[in-house]
Amino acid sequence: MRRGVQRLFRSVGLSMGLLLCSCITNDIPYPDLVASITELEVIGQIGTTDINNAAREVTVELSDTVDLKQVILSKFSISDYATSEPDLKLGDTMDLTHTQYVTLKIHDSFIWQLKGNQTIQRSIVVDNQVGEAIFDAVNKLALVNVIQSQPREQIQVRSMQLGPSNSTILPDPTRIHDFSTPQTFIVRYRDVIEEWTVRVMHTDANVVTGESNPWAKFAYLYGSYVVSLGEPTFEYRKKGTEAWTSVALDRIQISGTSFSSKVTGLEAQTEYEYRAVAGSTKGSTLSFTTEAMTPIPNLNFDTWCQVGKSWFPNADLTDENYWWDSGNKGANSLSEKNPTAPEDGVVVKGRAAKLASTKVLSVFAAGSVYLGYFKKVIGLGAEISMGRPYTARPTRLKGYYNYHSGVVDKTKTPYESLIGTQDSCHIYFLLSDAREPYTVNTTTQQFIDLKNDPNIVALGELKTSVSTSGYQPFTMTLNYRSLTRIPRYVLIVASASKYGDYFTGSTESVLYLDEFTLDFEE
Repeated sequence: MRRGVQRLFRSVGLSMGLLLCSCITNDIPYPDLVASITELEVIGQIGTTDINNAAREVTVELSDTVDLKQVILSKFSISDYATSEPDLKLGDTMDLTHTQYVTLKIHDSFIWQLKGNQTIQRSIVVDNQVGEAIFDAVNKLALVNVIQSQPREQIQVRSMQLGPSNSTILPDPTRIHDFSTPQTFIVRYRDVIEEWTVRVMHTDANVVTGESNPWAKFAYLYGSYVVSLGEPTFEYRKKGTEAWTSVALDRIQISGTSFSSKVTGLEAQTEYEYRAVAGSTKGSTLSFTTEAMTPIPNLNFDTWCQVGKSWFPNADLTDENYWWDSGNKGANSLSEKNPTAPEDGVVVKGRAAKLASTKVLSVFAAGSVYLGYFKKVIGLGAEISMGRPYTARPTRLKGYYNYHSGVVDKTKTPYESLIGTQDSCHIYFLLSDAREPYTVNTTTQQFIDLKNDPNIVALGELKTSVSTSGYQPFTMTLNYRSLTRIPRYVLIVASASKYGDYFTGSTESVLYLDEFTLDFEE
């Protein structure tokens, strides 16, 4: 398959080799061939491309200087044996002012949508301004509010951007002072000429209480103010109480006429009131409700059930309790071995999870555990659903691990050079705002790209090749890629052999896990 980006799947210890051995029978249907776009990039792109296989959509974010009518293709790859109509080639131009459609064919036809997003950061800053300027890009209108005492005939414009960062404005906004009536400005970029109307209006609101972004134990608050009023801050209180708490000035971040703060020490699932304050002037009172501290079942690994030959770290396999799975189904389809099993002796408290890398009929199988479930065998591989529905936003994963790192004695391409080196374990925590769980398909090599996947909201990892002397505590901080996106799924993965899915690791490596907990504090 043509791919410009090799997707990584370093975590699940389900060995593909076990599936290969167990699936060579003549009653397995040949897998359907689906034509997909595997890579697409354009000149002037910002960040990574969002390729949504389920919706068959490709979305690119473009710099504000790019001409959407002439977007130049710099990378393009599709599935093996597939053809595209139109036949896109590097250097081709696309008009992304509207959605473009590409038809991919193997046996069947698959219609893909190509979309381009472009954000223009417009701004106007004047003396004695209240809040941010408001823009109507369709009608080319801009509104700026100032305090009542500021004469509209004596406006001092400090900066103005109405178009892309490479645009020009005439006349010079800093030389225009009389806004008692709307002023007109001509914005030019490339072959585009826009006529913008800017109005300046008086407002009674010298302090504006802005939006909030509440988490479980803290919240981000936003506001704007007239600088001459004095130092800005926020006041907040639990709804139904009378006393206000004022945020310390050293916790206030100021940018022009806007300010913000992170308020901590809050209670989960609780309604609070808040308001912006500057000097003796108070903004309107708004409210927010903090999020829930939603638990994940069996994080302490105390509860296990055995179904057939397979062990599962769940109370049972009902829809309510079936959160965890492992590579056991592949391993004990060929033997009695469970690379992942309950541990009653080597524990911190109660029971623990024992992940022991091993071999089954000479095939390497890494001990692993993950949130999700094994779906089905496809051809010579398997399909796995990874992730469980989850909308909370924890800040850290804490727990205990006990690791014995063996010397790598089993390798496959491209990791032959690791033979004789110390094996590594891998634990990671991932939050995703994709509309469905991750599907790992070993037949089509559909894996998780931890570095570039655009749906990842937060990620934390622990990797080590160092053996421990008993259990060691760990604290895994979740690195959020956005403070406003709300996740839809959670995924925790642990493997005794980091490269187990490449048949690479040590048959002596053992990873114990116990007493995981979630932290929702700042």
